[in-house]
Amino acid sequence: MSNRRSTSRLLLYPGDRVWVEDPGYPGAVFALKAAGARITPVPVDQEGLEVEWGRRHAPHAKLAYVTPANQFPLGTAMSLERRLLLLNWAAAEGSWIIEDEYDAEYRYLARPLAALQSLDRYECVVYVGTFTKMLFNSWRLGFLVLPSRLVDPFAAARSFTDRHPPTLDQAILAEFILDGHFGHHVRRMRQANAERTSAGPGTPPGLAFKRRGWCPRLMAAA
Repeated sequence: MSNRRSTSRLLLYPGDRVWVEDPGYPGAVFALKAAGARITPVPVDQEGLEVEWGRRHAPHAKLAYVTPANQFPLGTAMSLERRLLLLNWAAAEGSWIIEDEYDAEYRYLARPLAALQSLDRYECVVYVGTFTKMLFNSWRLGFLVLPSRLVDPFAAARSFTDRHPPTLDQAILAEFILDGHFGHHVRRMRQANAERTSAGPGTPPGLAFKRRGWCPRLMAAA
């Protein structure tokens, strides 16, 4: 939540219009509203955010908040066409995109997708990541990948809040990553969770797994 809240406050003025996925993550809406944003819910279909719908109803929005790799809560992965449409819209309008990749490494049914940020030639994407989902919930460390023009303003703003997360925690995590343990952990957990998702036939009555190219969601069966 801290990354979303601070990013929203730094990129937005009160009253700015923002696209959010509908349905979407309530915590992000809370953070955006706390920054004074006016929310425009944009529908999500099997290809992700309906960019053309957003362009028709709120073309000059200042920011779009998306979860393109694993849309919350539907599990949809945004198609390449939609990703490029979103990037082109942001570049044309001078808008920002917050890409929230809260568990991007855990793609069970196919290889992990390239981040929207990796396609960004216009420096308009702020990539928000966390180790909480990939390691364990008590490990409260996240990170941002920023366009170069935002690095200094974000660093300055951070220096006026809590300056930085605990140094020891960061040093331990850095060594864990550099020694290859993090990559091994992700691969092992991806395999273990993929095996668990294959247990669909044993789902309790009235529930069903919805597979949408990412990880399945347990949902009420129609």
